[in-house]
Amino acid sequence: MSIALLYERSENDENGIKLTAENMGIDLTYIPFRKVAVSICKNGYGAKTKGKDYTETIKGISVVLNRAQSKNRRLAASHTMEVFGKKVINSSSIEFECYSKLRTLLHFWAWGIPIPKTVYVPCDPLDVTRDGREIHNEEDIADLLQDEIALEKGIVIKPDAGTHGNKIILAKNREELVANVKQATPSITNPVGVLAQELVQKWFYDLRIIVSKEKGKDPVCHPVALARGGFKDFRTNT
Repeated sequence: MSIALLYERSENDENGIKLTAENMGIDLTYIPFRKVAVSICKNGYGAKTKGKDYTETIKGISVVLNRAQSKNRRLAASHTMEVFGKKVINSSSIEFECYSKLRTLLHFWAWGIPIPKTVYVPCDPLDVTRDGREIHNEEDIADLLQDEIALEKGIVIKPDAGTHGNKIILAKNREELVANVKQATPSITNPVGVLAQELVQKWFYDLRIIVSKEKGKDPVCHPVALARGGFKDFRTNT
């Protein structure tokens, strides 16, 4: 079985994957996913950069480890490779669920996994009617959040599809809460509505760890982890 690493830039994670593959004797094929023209027509598909044609390379692999950087490109890459008949890690269905904090949390809740109290209001802070009138929903949204989460403990507003802690903001009083709700405007990382959670006081470092599992063997937790953020920031990704 031939395996390809689809990636955009060689960073720590990619270098770790390459090194692990070398140590395990796995022959990885490398496929870029920036400045690549993916084409489809009745005669098949193609994938080319200005300097190289990757079409036959893709046709010759069975499994794609998808390491595209942005969530949108990663979702597009997974779906494209699946349609081309490849087994993709992570699959487009997983990328779709993990793209949204709300979708992920709903699954955790359904499976009985403990989560912070979460409130989602599918309404934007500001609506503009066809005739140009502005309808401000900030106070109503803040009321709905306060009804469910104790403000004195802290209410954290997050973009639904954000990344690396961007635009995660904390409110500890009504003025801050309304101001934070106003910032939850529609964007590519927050398509619609306001997502909020109760603040869980941080007592740990945010650790990134890798666990690998081979068929017929016990899982292995790699001995090196990446610590991020420290205790000063209430966010776990910074």
